Amino acid sequence: MGATGIIVQRSRLLVLLLLLALLPGCSPGRFPPGQADSFHPIALQAEGFDDLEFLRPLLEGKRVVQLGENAHGIREYNLIKARIVRFLHEELGYDVLAFESALYQCYDADLTAAKASARSTLTSCAFGVWHTEEVLPLFEYLRTTRGGGRPLRLAGIDVQPIGNNKEGRPGFLAAAVASGDPEYAVEVFTLDSLFLDV
Repeated sequence: MGATGIIVQRSRLLVLLLLLALLPGCSPGRFPPGQADSFHPIALQAEGFDDLEFLRPLLEGKRVVQLGENAHGIREYNLIKARIVRFLHEELGYDVLAFESALYQCYDADLTAAKASARSTLTSCAFGVWHTEEVLPLFEYLRTTRGGGRPLRLAGIDVQPIGNNKEGRPGFLAAAVASGDPEYAVEVFTLDSLFLDV
């Protein structure tokens, strides 16, 4: 993974996955004692982050934050997640946005995110379930961070290949492995090439 692997190891990671434990009705077991019954309304759209400040003490010392929803495509979840991601990046120092989407395609989309349109980055990285107008502001924000000193990096955490550039994946994976084990890199290349053929 080259530089991206280093970033993930040294940075705080934000993962969009299955459970948004920050909304009411979700498992209170994820909150520190005494805060499980707290209700913190979150605005769907707002300029500031006052409504998200309750997250600061909850996430202190945490390297990974997992967001998600109980069903894909719900407008409100996507709008809230876009705001939470901005807060986590701007205020709490999280630098990697990892989607439940194709590892290589998200890596490839991250390389071109500064110059590509937000829509292009979204559709070349994320699975189709994320291709909504409500997710687009998140990718617009990701693009704007490329002009500063602390870009929000994009990563995928799924092995399913998508898109028309997947033929580059075996070489990408082999190169990532080669720095540690050149012989195994050959096996990785062969296995992933076979996987893509199937």
